[in-house]
Amino acid sequence: MGGWRRGLIGVGAAVSLFVFGWALLSVASGENSLPSSPSEPSLEAAFPAWLNADSAFVRLRPSPESPAIGILRRGDRVLVTACHPDCESSEAWAILGLDGAIRLSLLQREAPSEADFAVSASAHYLYARVGAKGAEVYERPDFSAKTIAAEPGGSVLAFRQDEALQAQGWLSRPAGGFVPLKSVRLETPSSFSGEFRPDAPLAFFVR
Repeated sequence: MGGWRRGLIGVGAAVSLFVFGWALLSVASGENSLPSSPSEPSLEAAFPAWLNADSAFVRLRPSPESPAIGILRRGDRVLVTACHPDCESSEAWAILGLDGAIRLSLLQREAPSEADFAVSASAHYLYARVGAKGAEVYERPDFSAKTIAAEPGGSVLAFRQDEALQAQGWLSRPAGGFVPLKSVRLETPSSFSGEFRPDAPLAFFVR
């Protein structure tokens, strides 16, 4: 009985070694590797680019069927490290290092305008709560200027950081328009923040 078991164990070990060796050979020959794309991307000198669309998804791989792993807003800056299949194709994808891929046609190499940058994720804002009487939004930082909108009391609004303008008693909205500083109360930002590329494992709490 003991010899039968030892023989079975010996056969099993031999089969395991054969399977393991076959797996190594397959990986070495590329048979079991999953290509990130149908063909290798064209390597170009890395260059910065900015999103030239209202918003766009960043995909895990250079394919419209690939899962979305992020979103960019107009004026957001990225670093293009390669193109797929190349940077000249009308269907080219921009490879963003290890951060995914996006259609190259949605990007521009020129820095965005001040207005576009103001609504990008790179911009930093002040936040303020509108007073009980509401707040009027003016076309220019001047009470004689045309009123272009009215914000109800209690609303929390974002404003561009502009110390010189704030010293004059005005705040500037990201998409345009000016609100009198006296019509709002500046909020104190929370110290809470996320962690960029946190170490795994992760857990999410669901209420």
